[in-house]
Amino acid sequence: MVSSRILVATDLSPRCDRAVDRAFSLAEQLSAELTVLHVASGDRADNGRDARLRDELGRQCLGRASLDQLLIERGPVPATIVRVARERRSDLILTGVARFNDVRDHVVGTAVEHLIRCTNIPILIVKQRATGPYSRLLAPVDFGPASRAALAYAFALFPAAGFHAVHVVPPSFPARLDQTELFRLGRAEAERKIEPFLDKLPFDLRSGLQLSILSGEINREIHRSAREWAADMLVLGAEDHSDLALATIGSRTVDLLRCEPADTLVVRAVQPNRRAA
Repeated sequence: MVSSRILVATDLSPRCDRAVDRAFSLAEQLSAELTVLHVASGDRADNGRDARLRDELGRQCLGRASLDQLLIERGPVPATIVRVARERRSDLILTGVARFNDVRDHVVGTAVEHLIRCTNIPILIVKQRATGPYSRLLAPVDFGPASRAALAYAFALFPAAGFHAVHVVPPSFPARLDQTELFRLGRAEAERKIEPFLDKLPFDLRSGLQLSILSGEINREIHRSAREWAADMLVLGAEDHSDLALATIGSRTVDLLRCEPADTLVVRAVQPNRRAA
């Protein structure tokens, strides 16, 4: 389903204007409603300060089409973003990579990482300036439902883009084992999963999808593939196996969020018995 309501959260820092720029571009590209949100510090309204923040937010959005609403809210940053996204019925959240200036967010990690823990709404973390539509999307896959959901969602948003899926067979330990033979076995196991995985993807996506099976340390190979393929977006599927998933996200996902320079789309796979947040 193509996104029809986009929420972009900005802390008004110079790097977050990249997320705002991309949000306006996507809103125009997808004919979507756009809400721009700033979560202010402090628990009480300050009319003078709020007016200055609104002016600054307005300057960041000056002359842009597609804007539906400018909002200034207060509260814990991730929870407030999720609340507003629910109230606005947003189906895509954009944010930048800067830390929000709230000591509570530093305790639990960046607000971006915590935001992913708090909602099943897809999140696009914008790191680069928008120079045009996304055209080269790299998707690490493990052939599970989260990888499939992420690919299908990204394709619904960007059907004209090129898609490259990468599956990495990690090294086995102890290192004295025959790594060549272990990779052969790992590759054979992965190849058995390819056809069932592709069968559940949209036909137009699977017919044009490039798929590579690599060996090595997973995140290192993903970073290398992103560079070599000149990917302008990384597409990550985040599993949601149990209630524990609401409190933690995988260390590999966190590392990719922090280290991969390309914009990163994170899509959570929602279990049938779990209502999306």
